[in-house]
Amino acid sequence: MCASCSKRNHFAKMCHQSKSQDLRSTNSRTKSHKPINHVEEQSDSEVDWVNAVRKHESERKYDDLKCEMLVGNKTVAFQIDTGASVNILPVHHAPYVHPTNKKLTMWNGNQFTPVGVCRTKLQNPKNNKRYSVEFVVVEGDRTPLIGLSAAEQMKLITVNNDKLNRVLQVSDQSVTGQFTDVFDGKLGRLEGKVHLRVRDEVYPVVMPTRRMPLAVRPKLKAELERMTEAGIIVPVTEPTPWVSQMVATPKKNGDIRICIDPRELNKALIRERFTLPILDDALHELGQSRFFSKADLSAGFHHVELDYESSLLTTFQTYYGRYRWTRLPFGLSVSSEIFGRKLLEALDGLTGVICIADDVIVHGRDEREHDARLAAFLQRCRERGIQLNRDKFVLMNTEITFMGHRITSAGLQADPEKVKAITEMKSPTNVEELRRFLGLVNYLGKFLPHFSAVAEPLRNLTKNQE
Repeated sequence: MCASCSKRNHFAKMCHQSKSQDLRSTNSRTKSHKPINHVEEQSDSEVDWVNAVRKHESERKYDDLKCEMLVGNKTVAFQIDTGASVNILPVHHAPYVHPTNKKLTMWNGNQFTPVGVCRTKLQNPKNNKRYSVEFVVVEGDRTPLIGLSAAEQMKLITVNNDKLNRVLQVSDQSVTGQFTDVFDGKLGRLEGKVHLRVRDEVYPVVMPTRRMPLAVRPKLKAELERMTEAGIIVPVTEPTPWVSQMVATPKKNGDIRICIDPRELNKALIRERFTLPILDDALHELGQSRFFSKADLSAGFHHVELDYESSLLTTFQTYYGRYRWTRLPFGLSVSSEIFGRKLLEALDGLTGVICIADDVIVHGRDEREHDARLAAFLQRCRERGIQLNRDKFVLMNTEITFMGHRITSAGLQADPEKVKAITEMKSPTNVEELRRFLGLVNYLGKFLPHFSAVAEPLRNLTKNQE
């Protein structure tokens, strides 16, 4: 027992509290000495447990950061764990369980497989605010956890980023774990709504419904419902001067992709004439870089929100009624320029970040520089509402494929897949096929010596047919 502070496990000679008091009394007599913000120790023991699993809770009192939340009608005590990249919920609290391929890594490196995942609503009884939170569901009587990302978003804790330089742990799981909200597959949203302008002299056009096979209609209805629930489109019941047709294209997984066919609307839309960057504009930035990461925006154009008047212009007809786009759709003649400008504005000022279309490269001369730039990019995505595609995220490689080229630490190279496509292409038999062949070869013309002179006879064949 300490004779100075009456606490256990140390003597008065080694008491930090008494030394602090002596220091403060000395400083009070020294007017010129600046005050010190003293951080009190929270533990009396010589050994502190960090993320430890305790067998007997009664052996000592732990000052964990916990809070109560309502899960359904039950009050559940959650531990706020700033070292956790996911939220944990025992299976007996989960309303349902979806299977998952996730693995959980404990503080000591041990891994285990959870039961699955679920999304449920939490209510903070302190302020009655409600939250929809995704949890990893585990078996047994494990402690429910709220991870760092969720705790920040629910304003249970505040991280003063201006007081620190955050260190990014670079691995696929750690990056997507630290920035879960950037990779969670939700609909992104760039700041500000867009207004589409049309020429006054062009008369509105109402297109008829495009016929669709009966076998595809159930998938069409399901996709319309999904997009409506996501807030990408909304039903229209009021009269609209513009009505476009709909295009449904098949995906690789058997689902369909719904697009607008605005060929008449495009004639009326006024373009911004914004100059979009191309790869050649950014090659000089990559000259000394040795490490690269590549990110792809999830549903890139849908990050841009339309105002109400512009949304009415995008009304399209289906067998299940008319719908209008609340987000910028694919197919409009103005979409690429608007999206490109908005994305460049959102990422403006970031060093080592190249953005072309909806693809982004983060590069650095060494690992430390690359990691710092990647952390800044992901933090900017979080702040500006940018959502990234987890499946297409490529992390810290020495070479990557980007815009049909192979970017390596040794310089720019031709993409082997493009070369293979050219070598396996059938010989052109007409002018249209010849133009298609020249267009593909011309994309890689910078890697072919004397390409212009070699290809001139072929180009002359196309001119004679014009």
